[in-house]
Amino acid sequence: MIGKRASRVEFVSCDVAYDIQTGLENIVVIPTDIRRNMTHFDTTRYFGRSDQRKRNGFCRIYDKRLELARNKGIYLAHELSRIEVVYKVNEQVMLKDLMKHPPKQNEHYFAAVVIDW
Repeated sequence: MIGKRASRVEFVSCDVAYDIQTGLENIVVIPTDIRRNMTHFDTTRYFGRSDQRKRNGFCRIYDKRLELARNKGIYLAHELSRIEVVYKVNEQVMLKDLMKHPPKQNEHYFAAVVIDW
């Protein structure tokens, strides 16, 4: 209803989430910008400072299986980890044109799943 009355509808930002059926110990994420410090809280890894949480490229990696069990009472039989990366465009992008501006998160991070250490 708001979209019909609005003169413009622009995309600002979102989190892009990747669910991976493996434990956190098998996920390697390396920022391409060495200045992005990694911090920990509980089982979550953060890349970037806390004041950068809404900036393009801010990343968090956590145990999604544990989160589902704690917060929703959903218990999974398999491991599940989540990588979330903030996607924020620098220019004005109309919401209808968002598909022409896909996230380029490989510019910010190298990520891999390593099963056999």
